[in-house]
Amino acid sequence: MNHISKVITFPLEGMNNRKSAEPVIQALSGLSGISELGVCVVDHEVSLVYDPEMLYIDEIIQTIQAIGYNVPQGEITLFVDGMKCITCVFRVEEALRDLEGVCHVSVNLRQGTTDIKYIPILVSPGDMLEIIQKIGYQAGFLN
Repeated sequence: MNHISKVITFPLEGMNNRKSAEPVIQALSGLSGISELGVCVVDHEVSLVYDPEMLYIDEIIQTIQAIGYNVPQGEITLFVDGMKCITCVFRVEEALRDLEGVCHVSVNLRQGTTDIKYIPILVSPGDMLEIIQKIGYQAGFLN
C-alpha cells in the first residue's frame, strides 16, 4: 500500500542551541514513520515528513516530552450533536485527526462531546468545527 506523507512544522520549547537539538533529532529519528527531519534552533521549530498511517502527532509529541522538551498545545472540548453510534464516533475522530495540528482526540458518545489537544499555530477551533460540520454533524463550543 502506498501511503501519503505529511509535512508538519511546529514550535518546540527548550531547544536553544545545536547541542540541545541533538537529543530531539536522536529521539525522533528512532520513530518509525518519519522519513525526513529538520530542526531550526533559531526559530525553535521542528519540521518533519511523516506517514500518518504509521505515526500520530501525539506519539511525536510524547517522544519530545519524554526527553524534557515541550510542544505548546491548546485543549478544547466541543459538543457534537447527531452522533448515534460508534461509527459516528470513528468518523468524528478520523476527521479531526486528519487536521494538521490536532494531536489527540477523545470522543464521548454518551455526552456528545469531544476533547481535543492541538497545536494552536497549526489549527484553530474554527477549523475543527468546520470539519465536524462538513461530515454531517452539528458542533459548537461548550460554555
